Amino acid sequence: MTVEYSRIMTISIPFLRHTAILMGGTALAQALALLAAPVLTRLYQPADFGVFAAVTAAAAILSIISTLRYELAIVLPKSEAEAADLTLIAMGTAVAFAVAAFVLPWLLPSSVERLLGPLAPLWWSVPVLALLMASTQILNCVANRHRAYRAIASGLLLQQGGTAGFSILIAAFAMMQNGLVVGRLAGQFGAVAGLAILLRYAFAARGALNWRQIREAASRYRQFPIFNVPYSLFGTVSKEFLVLAFTATGHLSAAGFYGLARTVLTVPISFLSSSLSQVFYKEAATSIGTPAFESLMLGLLRGIACGMAPLFVFAWFWSPLAFALIFGENWREAGQYASILMPMAFLALFTSWPERIFEVRSKQQYALGIQATFDIASLLTVILLLNNGYSEIAVARAYVAIQIAYHVSYLFAVFVLSGLGARRYLGFLLLLASAVAVSLAIQLPIQRYGPPDYVGMLFGALAAIAVAAPCAIYSFRSRARS
Repeated sequence: MTVEYSRIMTISIPFLRHTAILMGGTALAQALALLAAPVLTRLYQPADFGVFAAVTAAAAILSIISTLRYELAIVLPKSEAEAADLTLIAMGTAVAFAVAAFVLPWLLPSSVERLLGPLAPLWWSVPVLALLMASTQILNCVANRHRAYRAIASGLLLQQGGTAGFSILIAAFAMMQNGLVVGRLAGQFGAVAGLAILLRYAFAARGALNWRQIREAASRYRQFPIFNVPYSLFGTVSKEFLVLAFTATGHLSAAGFYGLARTVLTVPISFLSSSLSQVFYKEAATSIGTPAFESLMLGLLRGIACGMAPLFVFAWFWSPLAFALIFGENWREAGQYASILMPMAFLALFTSWPERIFEVRSKQQYALGIQATFDIASLLTVILLLNNGYSEIAVARAYVAIQIAYHVSYLFAVFVLSGLGARRYLGFLLLLASAVAVSLAIQLPIQRYGPPDYVGMLFGALAAIAVAAPCAIYSFRSRARS
């Protein structure tokens, strides 16, 4: 017992310390984004947010392809020289893809204009933003290898603070159009520059380039471009497809409403994912399969389920009213989208950070199969419904229904590969359903029979917090005792 306890503490204490660093930086970064959002929604129109969301979506897709996902392998080699080779490969391919995408409109102007529609005048920003996003991904993986979690947290702060600050200044002084896009470019550049400065020690000279060793590294980790690129591409396209579809069909306001709703809901997901995924990946690479790792993972899942279910159910009920209060009355429809997206966002809390288990187990093909199956179903459903004249709200509901099935299936694979097994998976689903049921039983009477409007929403928030806090604390403590 003493030996096993020592092993658990050896994993848990550094894990919690590193996670706390990332959580602090992520919390500050997300707080900046949330504080700026009510200002931005009063300076920009929903259509502006729609264009911004579409540009960001296109850049995110391109950034996934451009690195060939070699950056994910940087944390794995024991040799620093091999890790440096992987960094060079990822950076070189990112630059090549960005240059190719930048010159494409000049080579095929009419085809690109027909394909992009409203985005055609802003296409120049897509490859530039994609290169900056890819550079951030690469530098974050280098930082993770060296456990430089303060650098990752600082990069998040620079990105969110720069994006919000520049966007507000551009609109306030009417400097130029598309201030949201330019602000994001400035914020992303600040993150890249800050990370590069903070990580300069990790780029010490390693002698002349050895192209044979670089080719060998590319071949040794070829499963990343083979499996991780299509897996990540499917996931990103599926995530961004609604924005791109609404934009392509001329529904810029709907794209803006959906984009704002998704941005707000992404805050808790990004908070957990940014805080846990980097540290979790490193711990999984060194200790997966041990009882200590299984205990750590199950404790995290249960604590998140108990602590977040009351808050998400509260947001499910009150999002339209909350969006109208915080962002302005003309953004109430964005709150409707937020309510629709809430179940999917809640389940994403459990699948966003343990996904690197597939890489550690070298089972990326499983993740790819699950992702491809549900994403193809989502894309076909969205196209079919839009072509048949269904409303944007109906399309969003159908999309969320398919994504719920995806998250449930994906989580099962995570349980199996991590060693927790099917029985513990079913037990966790029962815990999750119980937490949601209790939260529904609290919120439903408050909304139906409680005080109206904002007073009722305040009572609902207080009730959710009162249930969430002790549940999360009890879950973490009981798991630690066991």
